[in-house]
Amino acid sequence: MRLYQTMHSDDRVSLPGAEFCGSSANEGNSADCPTSIVQRTMPAADLAEPAIDFVALERQARAARSAWIGSKLHSFYQALVRKFERAGSAEMENYLAASQSLAELEERIRRYERMQPLHH
Repeated sequence: MRLYQTMHSDDRVSLPGAEFCGSSANEGNSADCPTSIVQRTMPAADLAEPAIDFVALERQARAARSAWIGSKLHSFYQALVRKFERAGSAEMENYLAASQSLAELEERIRRYERMQPLHH
């Protein structure tokens, strides 16, 4: 790391080639350092702040909150459905696994299918 000589007494590290007004290179040339001041051309009274529509902000916040809650409820519902489906299939597997013979297994399958609702 190479440190360069400071150009101002307040500087700690300066980049090479950086010239500032009042540096040793420009010491006597005040014409080389134009002073530019940025001024506002509009009076402060003409600068109106945009009005904040609190009703619209609240409406958007409520809609965002409702959408977030709705998505979380949907996820929770889907998780419950998956849990009950797994529990139902495990129940069916245990019921069918308890059969002692092939004929009993076929009878249990027919009985289980009759117990199921028609929409499956």
